[in-house]
Amino acid sequence: ATAPLAGGSFVWSTTQINDTIQVSPSSTTTYSVVYNLNGCISPIVNSIVTVNPVPTLGVNNSTICAGDNTTITAIPNLLGGTFYWGTPGIVGAASQTVSPLNDSTITVYYTLNGCTSPVATSSITVNPLPIATFSANITQGCNPLAVTLTADDVSNTSYTWSTNNALTGTGSQTNLQFQMNGGFDVTLTTTLNGCTVTESIANYIQVDNYPIAAFEPSSTMFTEPNQTLNFMNNSLGASTYAWNFGDGGTSTEEGPNHTFVGNELGVTVVLTAISNLGCTDTSQYFIGYDPGLVYYIPNSFTPDGDMNNQVFTPIFTSGIDNYNYTFYVFNRWGEIIFESNDPSIGWDGSYGVEGKDAEVGVYTYQIFIKIPNFDERKMILGHVNLIR
Repeated sequence: ATAPLAGGSFVWSTTQINDTIQVSPSSTTTYSVVYNLNGCISPIVNSIVTVNPVPTLGVNNSTICAGDNTTITAIPNLLGGTFYWGTPGIVGAASQTVSPLNDSTITVYYTLNGCTSPVATSSITVNPLPIATFSANITQGCNPLAVTLTADDVSNTSYTWSTNNALTGTGSQTNLQFQMNGGFDVTLTTTLNGCTVTESIANYIQVDNYPIAAFEPSSTMFTEPNQTLNFMNNSLGASTYAWNFGDGGTSTEEGPNHTFVGNELGVTVVLTAISNLGCTDTSQYFIGYDPGLVYYIPNSFTPDGDMNNQVFTPIFTSGIDNYNYTFYVFNRWGEIIFESNDPSIGWDGSYGVEGKDAEVGVYTYQIFIKIPNFDERKMILGHVNLIR
C-alpha cells in the first residue's frame, strides 16, 4: 500500500502493519488496509486477490500393434487452456496421433489463466507383430498332391491357412490335398496379442496331371530279322519322352525310328511320357516275330500204291496254330468225303467208313487255319487232281 504523506503506518485486516504483505489465499480473498498518520486514519482501501483454480488433466493409455497409429487425447477439467506436449512442451491440440516403434511414454501438461496442471503421462504399449512366414514340405508334384504346410513361428495364438482354390486349414501345421492341376497361391494369417499378419506366396504350389503314354508301331509284327520301324506317339499331357526299344536302344525323340537287328524272339518297346513337373506314365508294346504264313499245297496226288505221292497233305511250315486246323475235301456234289483236324494227316484218296477208293477226278478242298500271332482266322480254298 502507498500513501502520499510519509511518517504514518499501515494497518491491514491481517493485523500486519508493513506497507507490503505476503498472502497465499486458497480462494479469492479481499484484503483491507488503512493508513494512520498523526492520529488521522485514511479511508479503508480493499485489495482483491483472485485465486484461479489449478487445472487437472487426464490422458489415455494405448496398446497397439507395431506399425499402427494411435490417438492420445488429453482431457482437462476446465476448458479454454493450452496443451503442451512432450519435453520441452510444444503447443498442440488436445489429441495427438502417433506411431511409436517401441513401448513409449508421452507427457502433456495444460495451462489455464496462468495456472499449470500437473504433468500427465500416457503409456503406449507396442505389441510385436506375429511372424507369418511358412514353408511346405513339397512345392510341386503330381495330381493329387499332398502338401504339409508349416509356420516358421509356432508361438502365435492362431493360424488360418487358405489357397486360391478354396482349400483351408488351421494350426501351425496343416495338411492340404491338391486335386487339380495348376499353380496355387497359399496364404497364412496369424494372430498374437490381438495383432494379425497375413503372408501370401503366389503360385507357391505347382501341381501337374499325370500324362497318358500311348504309341503305335508302324508294324505290329516283325517279318524280317533286321527291320526298321517307325513309332507314332499318341501320348497326352507330356513334354518329354524316353523310349526303350528292348534291344538296348533308347531315344528321347517324340516319334523316333529304330532299326531292330536279330529280332526273331520279339521285343517289348516301352515309352515313358514325362510332364513338365516330372510326372510319368508308361506304355509298352510287344512286337513279335512272324515270318508270315508259309505253306505248300500240291495240286495233284497219285494214291496208286507205288509209295510216291500217296496222300494229299497240305504242308504248313510256319504261321498256323496246329490246334485250330480243319481240312475238308468235297466231291463234285459238294459232299464232304474227308475231314481232318491234324495238319499231319492228309487224304489218302478213300472215302466212307469202308475206305473205298475215290474216283479219279478233280476234288475241292477247304482249309481253315488260325494265325496265332495276329489272332486271325483264314480259309484256303482250292482243287486237287486225284490220279491213279
